[in-house]
Amino acid sequence: MYMNCYTAVYNYCTNKSRSSNPLGAAATSTRGAAEKTTYSLTGAEIYYKLEEYLVNFIRGLRAEPGELFLEFYVRKWKRFTIGAGYMNNVFDYMNRYWVQKERSDGRRDVFDVNTLALLQWKQHMFDTNVERIRSEIFALIERQRNNEIVDTNVLSVAVKLMVFLGIDVNDLKNRTWWCTPRASRRFSSRKLSNITAWRARSSCCTTAW
Repeated sequence: MYMNCYTAVYNYCTNKSRSSNPLGAAATSTRGAAEKTTYSLTGAEIYYKLEEYLVNFIRGLRAEPGELFLEFYVRKWKRFTIGAGYMNNVFDYMNRYWVQKERSDGRRDVFDVNTLALLQWKQHMFDTNVERIRSEIFALIERQRNNEIVDTNVLSVAVKLMVFLGIDVNDLKNRTWWCTPRASRRFSSRKLSNITAWRARSSCCTTAW
């Protein structure tokens, strides 16, 4: 299945590029200009179709009846990132040729497929629900402080998402460093400690008031 998808993307890009270039054995300079336009159009078409698909897919996600939003969010995030990794491999040809070419030409609104998927998740799932996510994280921390049993895995993943979604589109190499497991664990632990401390201070202030 994977190889079929990869081959389909590869054939689409290469075959359409050839069929879109009617110049054949024209002069080298003319052919170079035609190929530049051809590859740009071919890559752009499939790239923006994929972006549209990702947006519609994310917007169509729904929680199961009785499921907390944070549980739904973490569950879908895990599946989404696995799928994004597979898609990134399937579109490897486009990543290596069209995406790299566009970025080398100064296009900072074009990304490899994995980063594109994360950006769409951030924009259409995280950013639109950030207050709800934050509220439910605080609620879980409060329950944990009251010695109630909570799903610490959901809490941990939710906090780590602050790292994974901290994407600087102008410095993708910097984001890659922050997404290493060691940095993620260190940042998440510190972030969770800060949130817990903030909740404790807020609770004390409220009681005193």
